[in-house]
Amino acid sequence: MQLSLKLTGLLGLLAAILVGTGEFLIHFDPLSRFSDSSYDFMLDTTETRLTTGHFFAMIGIPFYFIGSWHIYQMLRPASNKLAFTAFLIASYFTGCFGGASVQREAWLFLAPQWN
Repeated sequence: MQLSLKLTGLLGLLAAILVGTGEFLIHFDPLSRFSDSSYDFMLDTTETRLTTGHFFAMIGIPFYFIGSWHIYQMLRPASNKLAFTAFLIASYFTGCFGGASVQREAWLFLAPQWN
């Protein structure tokens, strides 16, 4: 049991590093032109950086499920039902919204560059 907990924890950490790297590559703007209402700051992001960031994040997202499972296993002794509920919510939002968000942001700004 201890080995699987350590392994799932390390894979969850790997997920955080991969997805964080991907998000950084997609969203970083050296001029800090961030806005609450538009994504204009992403228009100057190179195709290479968008593509690389997208694939880093997409490779890491499946490992988030393993990291969520790790958290479930760690919380399970306190309350199995609450821990499992937290696992389901974290998995759902990571898989559906995390993956969709990365896909949308990367490809939304890659498509105009292909013309």
